[in-house]
Amino acid sequence: MGAVLETAEMILANIVEVGAFFLELFGIVVLIKSGILCFLKWLKHDESAGLEMGKGVGLALGVMMGGELLHTIIADDLKDLIMLGVLVVIRTAMALLVHWENKQEEEEIERHKTAH
Repeated sequence: MGAVLETAEMILANIVEVGAFFLELFGIVVLIKSGILCFLKWLKHDESAGLEMGKGVGLALGVMMGGELLHTIIADDLKDLIMLGVLVVIRTAMALLVHWENKQEEEEIERHKTAH
């Protein structure tokens, strides 16, 4: 029975690692895509460039946080769990800040539209 549990644990660890890798990879792709689109909008003097970048950063942070949460499933010791917890807290704070900045940017764009 012990060998079966060890095998199941190894399979679960591999699934979690692959899942976390793809979530983190997706987050990186979102950041790069958002950066490129933001740059192109900035070149066109589009007011929404910063807002689009903020939305992309918010999405990327959320996806990457999902990868970190997956890592907590297979954390071996308290040190790993604390490190992952710190990363989740930092990314959550960053996501909240980005969300707040996006809201401010949306309000500024609306004020600018209604002024003209």
